[in-house]
Amino acid sequence: MEDKGLIETLKENNELLLALLGNDRKVKKLRKKEFKLPFFKTFGTPAKIKKGMCLVQTILNNGSMDINWHPIEDGIVKLKNGLSYPAVSKYIINYRNKPWLIIPEWSEKPFSPAEQFQEVFKDGELSYPQRLLGELAERKAAKLEVKKKFGKVWLFVIIGVVLLVLAYIIFSGGGLNSLLSGLK
Repeated sequence: MEDKGLIETLKENNELLLALLGNDRKVKKLRKKEFKLPFFKTFGTPAKIKKGMCLVQTILNNGSMDINWHPIEDGIVKLKNGLSYPAVSKYIINYRNKPWLIIPEWSEKPFSPAEQFQEVFKDGELSYPQRLLGELAERKAAKLEVKKKFGKVWLFVIIGVVLLVLAYIIFSGGGLNSLLSGLK
């Protein structure tokens, strides 16, 4: 094993710290990227909101999407292609304090979180039961682990008590003869 000097050890430690803190290129690639709007879609947001505009995400028929600011006039959003959609509070979602409207191109009305929840609830596809079942399974597994641990502990306690009784009988002066005579 090579002896390293203090300076070499400090350099290695600094490299490891930089890697752990995320300044290493490999570590940066592993981080999850958050969804961010393009700069020009967020530029001037407060003024656009004051003008009564809303971010509209249009999901096109080919699967791509388009995000643009559109004015809301009398509860209706008019898109560039001439189609108009209702823009009332049950359809508007907030994303980082920006009004957001999701419009599938093939639908007559925008996406509504409330309607989606009701539909999922009616179909019985909620994720709540899955969470509850997962938590119950974890609790049962934890209880089984505790039972297994205590099962081994009880076994050792019983063996220890038997050994203590045997040691007391042998060393109390009675010896093995008194033990064997007690068994007859």
